[in-house]
Amino acid sequence: MATISTHASRRTKERTILTDDQIVELIKTTSVVIQRELGSNGNKEYKLFYSYPDHGYFIAVMNADADQIITVMYDRYDRVLNNPITDEQKAQAVADNKSP
Repeated sequence: MATISTHASRRTKERTILTDDQIVELIKTTSVVIQRELGSNGNKEYKLFYSYPDHGYFIAVMNADADQIITVMYDRYDRVLNNPITDEQKAQAVADNKSP
């Protein structure tokens, strides 16, 4: 089961009204992996999820090896990634989040 780092918990409180537990639950159900990076500090996955309470998209950066959320970013940070977020990925993120 995914855990959330102290840093990610702070960013969650700054950027969304979701709780840490809600973020973890959303990450468990999302199928949208925007990007993967292999590195000496672990393998990272960038997962897109949609927050109904915030009416917006967010990116969770995961340490895939430790199954830990490292940070939570606004979707506009996708420009720092190799691949911009597509409309299809956004539609899938909404579909993955079952709670209206």
